Amino acid sequence: GAAATATGHHADDQWETVVFRLARGSGIAGLAGMTREQRFPGGILLRPLLHLPKKTLIDFCCDHGQHFFDDPSNADPAFARTKLRALANPLQTLGFSCELAQKLGDRAKKADEAIEWTAENIFRRAALNEPDAYDLAEIAEAPRAIVERFLALALTRAAGSYPQRLDRLEFLAQELCEALSKSSRLRATLGGCAITLNTKKVMILRREGPRRRGNKAAK
Repeated sequence: GAAATATGHHADDQWETVVFRLARGSGIAGLAGMTREQRFPGGILLRPLLHLPKKTLIDFCCDHGQHFFDDPSNADPAFARTKLRALANPLQTLGFSCELAQKLGDRAKKADEAIEWTAENIFRRAALNEPDAYDLAEIAEAPRAIVERFLALALTRAAGSYPQRLDRLEFLAQELCEALSKSSRLRATLGGCAITLNTKKVMILRREGPRRRGNKAAK
């Protein structure tokens, strides 16, 4: 029943998050790192300490006699983040500090917000009276990043969840742009939806039914 929940994520956590996502080839949204405020149905997740280094927090606790918990998993080599921490000093010596990671995250966030704002505006204008149908004449000349975000919005609305595979979303956006440029048809599936594009540049999404996983044995 809480209106908000706060976590103790700090600047070192943000550095690890950005490096981890860099290593995994994340998109611009991922490079923004963790947000200071994240809204979800029924409440808000807050990270008020995200700008402070871990050492600053430990020194503060020690100076004020405040006990704190040191998670033993932080030293467990089975976790990827533990391996990243071994790279912290060399990378920070080369200049990729917590401050720089935060600056990169802030700039990525601004770029991501611009893409989201543009895609949402096009999304509203493209929506037709028929559910999950869109006139893509306007988006035909849009930059690929806008097309990808538009598709993500449309798939989320149709399927109820954000598509999980960025590489598949990028591939579908490329196919869609090529089809739009030729005014040709396209059929595809992604994120639990069947997607069709006709020669009039109208895209329709429909939820896929449950997939059959083989025939039942005859009795």
